[in-house]
Amino acid sequence: MYAALALVVAADLCSLATGVRLHGLWGDVAAQGWDALSPDSLSNFERVESRYSWLGVLEFSALVACAVPFIVWFYRVRRNAELLAPDAHSKARAWAVWGWFVPVVFWWFPRRIALDSWQASLPRTEGDQRRSSTAIVELWWAAWLADQVLANVAGRMYERAEGPGAIQNALALMNVSVILDVVAAVMAALFVHRLTRLQHDAMQGVTATPLAAPEAVAGAPVH
Repeated sequence: MYAALALVVAADLCSLATGVRLHGLWGDVAAQGWDALSPDSLSNFERVESRYSWLGVLEFSALVACAVPFIVWFYRVRRNAELLAPDAHSKARAWAVWGWFVPVVFWWFPRRIALDSWQASLPRTEGDQRRSSTAIVELWWAAWLADQVLANVAGRMYERAEGPGAIQNALALMNVSVILDVVAAVMAALFVHRLTRLQHDAMQGVTATPLAAPEAVAGAPVH
């Protein structure tokens, strides 16, 4: 899974670099007009725009390749968390999968399941109370959610933009969205690493389905 997340980050960074370049080129068009551009400038513009388009396809493909092992892992940690703390879950186990796809509920169900699984996997303290910062979970989910919203808005703006200035504005938002996606991927890697270790430690002496290491899950092949 780490390899899949790294692929997402790599695709995002390539797209971001090209997006920043394309934003600058549209700035030249806005300032000078098409007629003022040399043949070489026009040719370069077309190359950058074409590269930006296929990098968008690469980003989407990387996201899908990452989503599959991540959801498999997410379901397994939810199942193991139920063994560790059967009464600590507000959502049924099946929502660990379907919660990503059902309209409306995908805005908060995965976060709730992640928080419940996190708390259930923490070491027991005196009085059987589990306490630990959930900052990793919250930062991952906030970045992921913000990315989804901003990418949707920016995509619609880009499709409807008619002038260079409007296209520049859309590209700026899309670039911010890509940055948020990188943050979400990094936080997801930290979340996977931390929760996997918590469950491995907590499952010592508990009969449960062993967790595969993230690298093994990634071999099967995600604001």
